[in-house]
Amino acid sequence: MCCIIIWHHYCNPSIFAQLAYCSVTFFVFFSGFVTQYAYADKMSGVKAHLLSFYLRRIARVLPMYYSIHFLVLVFSGKSLATDFQDSVLMFCTWHGSSPATNFPAWTVCALVWCWLFAPLPSRILFLMRQRLGSSAKYSLALWMCLLTLGFCNEVWSRVAYQQDEDMDLDYWFYETKHNVFVFCLGMGISEVAQHMPDASHLSWVWPICCDVTLLLTLGFTASWERLFPSWGCSYWSGAFAPVAVWVLTSTLGHQSILNRICSHGILQTLGDYSMQIYLLANPLHDLLSQDVEPILLYAFVITAAVASADLAERPWSEFLKKSTDEMQRRSAGSSMGFDDGILLAESTK
Repeated sequence: MCCIIIWHHYCNPSIFAQLAYCSVTFFVFFSGFVTQYAYADKMSGVKAHLLSFYLRRIARVLPMYYSIHFLVLVFSGKSLATDFQDSVLMFCTWHGSSPATNFPAWTVCALVWCWLFAPLPSRILFLMRQRLGSSAKYSLALWMCLLTLGFCNEVWSRVAYQQDEDMDLDYWFYETKHNVFVFCLGMGISEVAQHMPDASHLSWVWPICCDVTLLLTLGFTASWERLFPSWGCSYWSGAFAPVAVWVLTSTLGHQSILNRICSHGILQTLGDYSMQIYLLANPLHDLLSQDVEPILLYAFVITAAVASADLAERPWSEFLKKSTDEMQRRSAGSSMGFDDGILLAESTK
């Protein structure tokens, strides 16, 4: 998704226009999925430790975010106070007035507020699971509820766009009031993925349903503007949460086509550096010569992302992981091991 956004901005904008806007929603949606999957025990489990979660998730991203922001200001000759309220205090996603200094970092600003809010929906899901149990009916009912909420979100976006002449959906899908909703949808789908029980009658039906769903989604995407031209034209994809729900659902089928493609080693490796690619894309484009070929810029962005992740972000992440796990152990009075937010003790039972 990060690569699509970069290619959209720095190559031919007409090629990936809709995909680039759609990937912003996907980025937030998948962030909700990963957050619930990796940090549920820190947010809402019996040994929940919110300080540990906030340090592990938010403190991991902020050093690189602020470093890039101030480096851009220094090299561009601007005052360090530029965009202080929007970019430093991260209020830019509470309104749609103007782009921040590092435009792609708007998503990071939105995610910070989502992460601050995440323990509440995670706790609600935890209480629901305790009350209803991890059954197939619970998982499927939750999935259908999420589809309904996603469709309501799309209608809400279209109505807001039509009623407000000044509404620009280029900003709408960056705004916190929209992104928190999409983020929570991702958390809900993670709950479905983790607690869908094994069932023999789903072993062959589910992958087929997943791939049919994906193909229908792609067909729906291609025909949207033609069938419903009054609903925002090319900007429809910026708020189309059901697409994100459907596509991610297809990955739940282990034999599905999409899951086989996404499990390729190259894509998984590239995904490890997606946040760095996303943050570095815009400032590098602004600071480098305008005569640089797009493909060379693209290669340079990926190289810089890999270097910054391996040399700076990864050691910082490991430090946070060890320190927050120790904090959680002391708080819980347990010596259980943790691995990136997932209890290893569960796998040994």
